[in-house]
Amino acid sequence: MEIPKEADGDIRRLLQELTEAGSVLEQGGHGDKVLGHVSLRDPAGRGFWMKRSGISLAELEGPEDFVLVDFDGRKIAGDGVRHAEWPIHGEIFLRRSDINVIGHTHPYYAGVMATTEQPIEPLTPSGAFFAAGMPRYRETSNLIIDKQMGEDLAVALGDADAVLMRNHGITYGGATIGDCVAAGLLCEYACRDQLRASVSGLTFEPASENAAAGLRLTGEEVSTLWQSLRLGIAEPAGGRGFEDNTSSDARLAEACRVLANEGLEFLNSGLVACRGRDGQAIVGLPDLSLSQVRGPDDVLALEEAAQDHPGVTHLSALFAARPELDGAVYCRAPAVALFSACADPLAPTGDEGKHFEGAAMRLAPDEEIARIPAETRAVFLPNEGAVILGPSLEVACLRAIFLERACAVQLDAASTGLAWGWLPDSDQGVVGMTLEGQGQIDSFWNFYCRKLARAEAGKRLPGE
Repeated sequence: MEIPKEADGDIRRLLQELTEAGSVLEQGGHGDKVLGHVSLRDPAGRGFWMKRSGISLAELEGPEDFVLVDFDGRKIAGDGVRHAEWPIHGEIFLRRSDINVIGHTHPYYAGVMATTEQPIEPLTPSGAFFAAGMPRYRETSNLIIDKQMGEDLAVALGDADAVLMRNHGITYGGATIGDCVAAGLLCEYACRDQLRASVSGLTFEPASENAAAGLRLTGEEVSTLWQSLRLGIAEPAGGRGFEDNTSSDARLAEACRVLANEGLEFLNSGLVACRGRDGQAIVGLPDLSLSQVRGPDDVLALEEAAQDHPGVTHLSALFAARPELDGAVYCRAPAVALFSACADPLAPTGDEGKHFEGAAMRLAPDEEIARIPAETRAVFLPNEGAVILGPSLEVACLRAIFLERACAVQLDAASTGLAWGWLPDSDQGVVGMTLEGQGQIDSFWNFYCRKLARAEAGKRLPGE
């Protein structure tokens, strides 16, 4: 297929970026066969450029996979077939001058939430993005195939970033491609968190209005997130590795990627820090996701990182106040972030949970993280995530892996509706995984490093 002559240089550049958005959305759970579409307002006012029908979001290759459609649904440029649901895009563009990019997809968790009337609450940073409300379109669950249906959907969307469509899917938009992608991804994650909380039977406390406003991504943060997501689908950069793989910088970078490989990566929000460089604390670049920390340019001194980043703020306070601290992780992994909104204590439901018995706490609104008890291993930051501490980088990261599993186990156990419980170690006369013996620490850590090496070499073992 050929690039339409109507797509000049600027439009081609934007459509290429929108192609990348398709891959990012697909990775984020928005794929559904060849269904779903994204669009870009035509800068010349001729209508909008829309993904052609018959291919998935991930199969977009470039500007040639888009067609130009006017506001009456006529295809005026491009070789592909126009999607039947063009009115979704046309009517929202006509009603919302602030929106230049639109997505309509069928992600799983948002699809489940779209069958309910449960409001989305600011339980986690994803939910906080929609603290002003996520409206619902209830007129029909059929395809949106005429202008009146499209107009009704645009009215339902109102001034919001996304709308749940009853028994159908979601539609979302933004001023830029990054804004649109962020709205789509965060909508799915917010719905996932809400569903998991609803079925758990545990008690959750939504963030206050002020706290939710503080958790919502700013425009600059969305832009940074989008650049990180684009980097994540690009070809791996060469020549970024370390000459000395035993240096503290190299160990930190490997630790970041270990956590990503174990499912603790959430967008570009996680941070790992440790002592290095003559005792100075170092951290992976806050602009990158954990999996993208690979070379010397991806590590910097903690004091040089942007102090308005919440993770940097917490880690800086801890390393300044506790000279014995050698490693820490700022974690927004899915189960950890959701459990941070839970009023119930973390239970020792398994080996991982036992590791935190009596050593996990929830930070109160007026409490300073630097003043937490010395024996604390994990600090839940309400509606945000957690900071995990360790006497070494390896122990901090192992504890982060343990905490995500412990939170997931408790959420899942509570959601079964079955009788569940635990026997504290103190009642059993046994000790859980303390990670105090160097032999156990090395054994566990080396396993995760071998697992990462296999993943990066494309040689995963069964079950990995």
